[in-house]
Amino acid sequence: MTRLTLRLPDDLHRRLRVTSIETGTSLNELIVAAVSQSLGQSELSTTEQGSLVEQAQSLRRALDDLVVELDATQYLQGICPVELPSREELVRTLPRLNPPLSATVIEERQERM
Repeated sequence: MTRLTLRLPDDLHRRLRVTSIETGTSLNELIVAAVSQSLGQSELSTTEQGSLVEQAQSLRRALDDLVVELDATQYLQGICPVELPSREELVRTLPRLNPPLSATVIEERQERM
């Protein structure tokens, strides 16, 4: 592994430091990932990239502009009714099997034996 002294503008260093803290990665990991990505080598092996957590953090950084935090109340209104039926109501609306499924399964098992 090679060491490199790098001079950065203060603003860029500050942004890197903030991103490093937010993602929980070191400045070195962040810079290596950025350089690798800019050179088209974003698909490094697991040993080169490190742990699965580091890979997930790297993916999160790469997709940062695409990831949007959603408010559950905004998208659940059209999907989920305001009040869910009680368990008794759900059981009452289920079809009744005659014979019950459990009896059918037992019979099929006995036939196979």
